[in-house]
Amino acid sequence: SWYKKTSGVYQEKLSQLTSQFTKQQSEKLIQILEKDPDRLLDELFYIERNNAKNIEVLRMTNSFRDKLITKKISIKQDLLKSEKYDLISGFIEDLKRIDPDNNQIKKLHDEVLKRKSKSQTSEKISYVYKSEKQLETLMKLKKYDKALKAAQEILSIDPSNTRVQKALKKAERKFFKQSREATIDLIVADRD
Repeated sequence: SWYKKTSGVYQEKLSQLTSQFTKQQSEKLIQILEKDPDRLLDELFYIERNNAKNIEVLRMTNSFRDKLITKKISIKQDLLKSEKYDLISGFIEDLKRIDPDNNQIKKLHDEVLKRKSKSQTSEKISYVYKSEKQLETLMKLKKYDKALKAAQEILSIDPSNTRVQKALKKAERKFFKQSREATIDLIVADRD
């Protein structure tokens, strides 16, 4: 009974000390987060290394990692709204060094991938549309050699485009006929 009582008192005192330590560290970390967020990560590593088995302290450091990520994301909103996908990707990799399993980072990464995909699809559609118009113009001008190249370029981006496939076949026929007629004209001109 004396052992249980002493053990209980010890556990209670230890719990109080842990709570007090966590509260003090938390106040210190709040100050660092506000004034010098770049130093926060080093401070978190130091606390974790010295309290590796203390669950309450580890929860606190995880919560500050999350706060640091939130702050860095809020600072970089202009970048994140842009289409500078290489820079955004680098920023996300930097965030993963803070916490590779963070849900905010995963969500941000997924959102950026969706936006990038939409942007690329939109650019592709716009390019194909403009190229089709150019292809029509080349056909009307009877520049079949250039029309062939344009059609092949469009089909390399959009292989299932039936309008361009038909235009390519037509340009091939017309180019062949045009080349044949030009060759015949040259032969006839040489005889004269």
